[in-house]
Amino acid sequence: ILGGSFLFDDRNATLLLEGLQSRIIIPGNKPYAASVMGTLLLLDKKSREFHIGAPLVSGRLGDILLVQALRAHVASDATIGWLGAIGHPKLNAALRLIHGEVERDWTVGELTKMTGMPRSDFDRKFRERSGMPPMVYLTRWRMRLAREALLRNDATLAIIATSVGYSSESAFGHTFQRWLGCSPKR
Repeated sequence: ILGGSFLFDDRNATLLLEGLQSRIIIPGNKPYAASVMGTLLLLDKKSREFHIGAPLVSGRLGDILLVQALRAHVASDATIGWLGAIGHPKLNAALRLIHGEVERDWTVGELTKMTGMPRSDFDRKFRERSGMPPMVYLTRWRMRLAREALLRNDATLAIIATSVGYSSESAFGHTFQRWLGCSPKR
């Protein structure tokens, strides 16, 4: 039995972990199973060695194993949340657009046009895979970025509001309060 753990920044862990069950089962006949098994075997071997750098190698192999397990899980179409959406090629493209220009005044129509999906298919697939409507995802992402910027205290409220797509501090403040339960200044 091999065991391990991963530490995530509490502020960002939910983005990754929200769509995961407590266990990820990777059937041996699935495409990612061979690479996961190869990494497990190598990790087992390296964890028994007492050579220079063995703990470092084992740690990096653990990181690789996590990525491989997440890829396998996303490929199974069983994932909800951010991971579920990035597992779908056209939704992944929409997420890259949103994340690349978070300040843009996005609409579902623009995203469907840019991803080449019919609007009804896009909206339905986005909800199924991410667990929320596209514009809710956008607002949630904006609030996550704004929270991080406020915690770093590296810009004024007006600059942060503009950087996440709000033309006024007031509109930004109301949305922030609604989503995070406190004012941006607090």
